[in-house]
Amino acid sequence: MKRELFIRNLLKEFVIGMSAWLALNCFAQSPASTAQTEKPEIEKESLDILKEIYKEVIEFRKVGKEGFINQEFHLDLDSDAANSEEHVNVLIYDSGGRKKMVLQVTYFEPINRVIKHAKEIRQIICFLRGEQMEIERCDYNQKQIKSILPEILKEIRYEKELLKQIDRQNW
Repeated sequence: MKRELFIRNLLKEFVIGMSAWLALNCFAQSPASTAQTEKPEIEKESLDILKEIYKEVIEFRKVGKEGFINQEFHLDLDSDAANSEEHVNVLIYDSGGRKKMVLQVTYFEPINRVIKHAKEIRQIICFLRGEQMEIERCDYNQKQIKSILPEILKEIRYEKELLKQIDRQNW
């Protein structure tokens, strides 16, 4: 009798425990999942810089047969010659009646003087409809984005000016 009562109580506790666990998992969200679904708050100044990056890249390269623009740049954020430059890739294409811009920054870690491995990749994904810029996803916090975006814009303008000078010399 005691054995049957023990097994019955054990099964009840198991069912109650599993039910509670399932209920909590249905309603609880991890910080990682909320970070992916919530749109980040970015200051107006940073949104303006993103618009400028968009305009510069559009002017930099015209749309090819593929219907998208893919432009690559290099940054030197730490001014250390031993480190490889950070690689910036800007992809712009039409998506549902609005322009989508994916700005990806790859950070490198030097293994030796020649070989460098990508240690981290961060993205900013945004949409532009008319003059309205909307951020879909951003892997940077507010402080980081304030420092990285002006550097990216400065480097795009610098490279654009270098190419203009090369074109003038070729004429």
